[in-house]
Amino acid sequence: MRFVSILFLLLPVGSIAAFLPEPIVVSTDLTFTSDDVFRGIRVAQKSFQPTIEVSSGDLYLGFWGNFPTDAAQERRLNYYGGVGVEIPDFDFVELDTGLTLYHYPGSGRDRTWEFYLGANFSFPNLPTVLASVYYFYDFDLESHVGEGAVTYFYSLERIGIPGTLDFSVYGGVQGTSGSEVESYHYYGGAIALPFSVTAFSRLTATIGYGTAEKYTFGPGERGKTLFGSLGYSTMF
Repeated sequence: MRFVSILFLLLPVGSIAAFLPEPIVVSTDLTFTSDDVFRGIRVAQKSFQPTIEVSSGDLYLGFWGNFPTDAAQERRLNYYGGVGVEIPDFDFVELDTGLTLYHYPGSGRDRTWEFYLGANFSFPNLPTVLASVYYFYDFDLESHVGEGAVTYFYSLERIGIPGTLDFSVYGGVQGTSGSEVESYHYYGGAIALPFSVTAFSRLTATIGYGTAEKYTFGPGERGKTLFGSLGYSTMF
């Protein structure tokens, strides 16, 4: 221990910072939604969706769940973890990669593992626009998914109201080399109105739409879904 103390005394301040642990940030969210839409497909109706995520530096771990108010509908639990890093000399791009475990309690599918790799883009000349491109591969279902999304933040201060109105659109395509899922494409969008409650918490009301094309729909599923949600998020 004494050697470590002497070493820290000899190191410059910048080098010492490299040895210190990154601060831990915990964020939570509780959302109620009229429909759970996943990649264009409605998989459940009225549901509570809690989220908790812990991050430190570039690393993050999280849990997201969908709990329908109708106990007969399928619950979905997602456990995920990954790393997001900026590219040197390209600070407008952040790479993101990790794994998600999908768990379906009481379902014959039980659980599947999915790998993801993506890039998030910000634009110095367009600070109100964010974009992303992702690739997903499910090892158990042998499915490949490519998805892109764009979000535009409209400042309400132009009309004397603090905050933003957030417009987002997305689209994706699923292909498969297995037999448990089928190939199709999907798209949708949303309008979200976040309202700050405190410096570290906010309420968000959202109206969204999602659809899947060339998909054989089963019981309770439909391709064109208009839904609404209300969520409360905090960070500490």
